[in-house]
Amino acid sequence: MKRVLNRGILENFMLLPRNCVPATLLLCLTACGGNGVVSEPGHDVAPSGAPEITMPEDISGLPYSDGRSFATLDEYLAWLEIQGQRDLPWYFKRKDGRYERIAGRRPPGQAPEIYTREELMAKYGFSR
Repeated sequence: MKRVLNRGILENFMLLPRNCVPATLLLCLTACGGNGVVSEPGHDVAPSGAPEITMPEDISGLPYSDGRSFATLDEYLAWLEIQGQRDLPWYFKRKDGRYERIAGRRPPGQAPEIYTREELMAKYGFSR
């Protein structure tokens, strides 16, 4: 028995502050298995014919994670973006697809710290 995520839930995200939406939506989709379907308790069985997927372990002990663990780089980056409201470092995704580390005011003449997605995955130990 499965429930499909109500469209109204997604519409309610528009009421949240702009910086909270990516992480909140990401956490909701993660809880739904990424497909918008929530399993009833005790019914966590893959549909018949679907291959069983083994997920890698969550990464813990990351900087500014407050004891949380993260399954993907996107989850971690969304968490850091929220923590940026507390003046903690976070990564801004630029138009060219690279990520710029935002950590307070940069001294004049200092170049920004720019990373590719692959570099961030290697830096923090994520495989996806």
